[in-house]
Amino acid sequence: MTDMNPRDPTLLALEAREAGYKARIAEFEANERAYEEIIGPMTYREVAEKIQSLEAALRESLIDNCWNAYHCGITRDGKWMDGGMSDAEWLQRQLGLNDGWHDCKEIQRRIPEIVEKLINELQPKYSAK
Repeated sequence: MTDMNPRDPTLLALEAREAGYKARIAEFEANERAYEEIIGPMTYREVAEKIQSLEAALRESLIDNCWNAYHCGITRDGKWMDGGMSDAEWLQRQLGLNDGWHDCKEIQRRIPEIVEKLINELQPKYSAK
């Protein structure tokens, strides 16, 4: 390559490609430093495990919240209604129900669906799954 003209298009293209590679490497290194500041010196596997742990905690919390909301309502003769309690009203809205009495077993059966819907709404674009 030493006998090439410094203005040779092939040499210029190679230099441009090399500069592009160096810029990408610098970008990757900067991103890696930024990630380490956020998550510490964790491996990608450790980060994925942490995300899975957080998703499990989120799921458990939402399940608890939905069941607490259910128990804030009024049950009588196998029927449930919100009873004007805000948590129960929230659950009723999540279920898409009108005011009034509803079958307890149907609401209990649909609570896992509500949890999955809420998780999907809250879940980031990228997850550990």
